[in-house]
Amino acid sequence: MLQRGAKLQLEIKCAESWIMGEGSIKFELLNSHIPMCILQFLYLEYDDLTAQIDFLLITKTDQFFIECTNLYGDIKSIMQAILFKP
Repeated sequence: MLQRGAKLQLEIKCAESWIMGEGSIKFELLNSHIPMCILQFLYLEYDDLTAQIDFLLITKTDQFFIECTNLYGDIKSIMQAILFKP
């Protein structure tokens, strides 16, 4: 088990990585020269259900949802689990 200070440092590192990752995605979207509306950090509630969306992109013809995820560990195994989920 991690000591309290080590656990806090790990959480800080993960948060910094998350902020950097979303900042990179936002930068790429803003500099893509594609006409679109970008909505970020949406939180939706319906009855007792909730959803959090990192980015919603709205173009003239389509809508795209983007979820940002930091993957740690054995990336190959994680990607196989995501790609082959029934």
